[in-house]
Amino acid sequence: MPPQAATSRAAFPSEPLSARQADSAAAAISPPLLDIHERLAPAELAVRLETFAAALGMMPPEAAPQAMALAEQAMAQAAHVAPQLHDAGMPLGAALRRIGELHLHACLAAKPPPAALAERLFRLTLALPLADWHLDPAAYRRALGKAGLRPYVAMVEAEWERLAITGASHPGPRRQRLDALLRQLAQAGADVERLIALASRDLSASYRYLELAQLCQAAGRREEALTWAERGLDAFADHPDSRLADFLIDAYLASRDRGRALALAWRMFETYPTLQRYGELKRVATVLRSWRKTRQRALEWIETLALDLARRTSRRRQRYVSPNQSLRLEIALWEADLEGAWSAAMAGDCRRALLVALAGRLSPAMPERALELYTRIIADLAEEGGEAAYAEALLLLRRLEALMAARDREEEFEGYVTSLRIEYKRRRNFVRLLDTLPSPPNRERPSA
Repeated sequence: MPPQAATSRAAFPSEPLSARQADSAAAAISPPLLDIHERLAPAELAVRLETFAAALGMMPPEAAPQAMALAEQAMAQAAHVAPQLHDAGMPLGAALRRIGELHLHACLAAKPPPAALAERLFRLTLALPLADWHLDPAAYRRALGKAGLRPYVAMVEAEWERLAITGASHPGPRRQRLDALLRQLAQAGADVERLIALASRDLSASYRYLELAQLCQAAGRREEALTWAERGLDAFADHPDSRLADFLIDAYLASRDRGRALALAWRMFETYPTLQRYGELKRVATVLRSWRKTRQRALEWIETLALDLARRTSRRRQRYVSPNQSLRLEIALWEADLEGAWSAAMAGDCRRALLVALAGRLSPAMPERALELYTRIIADLAEEGGEAAYAEALLLLRRLEALMAARDREEEFEGYVTSLRIEYKRRRNFVRLLDTLPSPPNRERPSA
């Protein structure tokens, strides 16, 4: 939540405050308001921060140095209680953004020494526990100037070296902040060559290439960004990073190199055959107006993949194994293709959650197919055994009961439940759950 760049709008009152306004502002920024801690109720925490932000905006221009210090104190304390407020459904975003904006305006009004301001911003950014909170140096460009950006880069470089020496170069919160600061410093006009040299010292993981590409992009170096991203994809060709690939796909689309965008989208789909990658393939192919052809190719590839995996597994286990049609079913549900979904469900094994979802979709328009699916899933759950499976079977039985009752087929449902009692009579816990289903009036339950 970085503060926004300064605008021409005044941050502090241009007219002198009345005595009453001055008293109100002084009371609002008194120590009790800044006593922000976990013991306070979430509602009280939110009110204190909102009141503080309003009071801070009432401080006169000559109090800008004090406003800077108060804003920094409030941000540091508020960040510690932000998770508590988030859990209570009361996010701090608006109040903290307002305090951040006022801190930026106070810096512009107070004109602190650039090097001292750089150190304050850097230390505060690293001290704040919120992973997504940064005092963006790009927003403070006017207040920092070149004289402030140079020491800021030096501090980032020193902290980077410290993390490398201690072995903390993995993408933890502190390292992630440094990476974000590199991009922000590039946007602020810092020495990009120095930033690239710093970031390129560690190329041990694919995401490091992505960070370099984003750094170059932030500095307006699009071709260099593309080069770093392509180098990263080549360096980790066996396990290409999805984020790096998505960066390249967008870059190719932006440069109208659409053939390479589609080729990379297809490569990622083949490497990671998931609904997410299928959706990305559709996005790119739609831009190229070739989705119909690409979709047909993708569905045929999925079918071939499922059959090949089933054959290999059958040979290894020396028995027949049905092809897994989960991905095909998931895609059909995503596309609202009920016929395709039904075909996939009948063609092989599918994840149970997908079959349940399909049964729910089929219930209004194709109830007979829904009934068939529900009974198939309930049988699988009864065979699986265990309290969790039995509880899920009971939930589906109640859905089945409602579906059949809506079609005046109560007796048929009763007969089905009776058949379950007989078939699974040795599974007493399951039969006990069947007993919780409503009994038909004037009719005794059959004994298990």
